[in-house]
Amino acid sequence: MTPLVEICCNGIGAARRAVWRGARRIELCADLSCGGITPAYTDIFSCTNLGVDVNVLIRPRPGNFVYSWEEVEKMSREIACCGQVGLHGVVLGALTPGGRVDLPVCKDLIALARSYGLSVTFHRAVDEALAAGTRVEVLMKEILSLGADRILTSGGAPDAFTGRSVIARMAETARRSGGCIVMPGGGVTPENLPAILEATGATEVHGSRLSLLLPS
Repeated sequence: MTPLVEICCNGIGAARRAVWRGARRIELCADLSCGGITPAYTDIFSCTNLGVDVNVLIRPRPGNFVYSWEEVEKMSREIACCGQVGLHGVVLGALTPGGRVDLPVCKDLIALARSYGLSVTFHRAVDEALAAGTRVEVLMKEILSLGADRILTSGGAPDAFTGRSVIARMAETARRSGGCIVMPGGGVTPENLPAILEATGATEVHGSRLSLLLPS
């Protein structure tokens, strides 16, 4: 089965090019060089007429995923904006200083997203948690309790190919629980995509290279 390829787009111009090339779903962000932050409101508004599902990254700044009250408030306003203009979903995550999922913050943000009917992806904060030493089983239990639709992850490794065995464990845990989709992302290329899919059984994959859309 051909996986759904979500294209990570750095701004509205990249999103339009991706749709023209055949993208079926977009993750919209800004400043991809630092891992991405929330795009400008003007870009969010412009995505309403792209004709494909758009998930917006909700991340107030570069750096870690431990957020202040003011940053959580900003994230809430950005989620509300995405809901009010009728986009498909949001991509979010928050951690404690000890590298665990910040359950109270994530629960509140996800509840807000659900109130607007938004899809929710838990982003690569999961990889920072894994790198901090949080066990896969513990981390998956925490994220699955939140009810997110998918988890975007490289398996705690620098790229999804290197982390494919961990991603496979995460995907198996999610399948057993009847929970969310585990979506490999990070360093995915046309060359390593077949091995990632074989190892993980992924039905969705995330990448920033438009060549992923080209016929093999």
